[in-house]
Amino acid sequence: MLSYDMQGLWREMPLAFLDLETTGLSTADERIVEVGIVTYVDGRIVDRWGALVNPGMPIPEASSQVTHITDDMVADEPPFRDVVWDVYRRLRDRVFVAYNGISFDVPLLAAEMARCGLTPPETPVLDPMMWVFKKMPSRSGWPFGLVKAAERLGVDQPEAHRA
Repeated sequence: MLSYDMQGLWREMPLAFLDLETTGLSTADERIVEVGIVTYVDGRIVDRWGALVNPGMPIPEASSQVTHITDDMVADEPPFRDVVWDVYRRLRDRVFVAYNGISFDVPLLAAEMARCGLTPPETPVLDPMMWVFKKMPSRSGWPFGLVKAAERLGVDQPEAHRA
């Protein structure tokens, strides 16, 4: 279990930034098609890892249009169960950071891990969307998606919607 003085600077905390691309938006029924994890220690990147994943089902056209990930791209890739320990190892003992992670990434990852007979490592979750919701309110009252938030902050995302 992660034990860290939460009064310390956030950049000194061990962080694992995770992004998932999926076959759709249902956290219970959809499958992961790409996973990307960047880990930080003492404010420096110590590992960048990512993998395409064969979801074991056709990728809906709507999902492919957003992610640009096609059935052909994942046909020869491993299923999630073959990369689950790579994911687990990179997340354990770190603060898990994911935009919209509390409502999407964490439940989806838990569902995929459950299919493998595992549970995600117990770790604190930091969701930057909560900061965006408070500091950058939208006209609708709902927080911006990651692409729009990055745009408003002046962050270029040449490969948006790719983990």
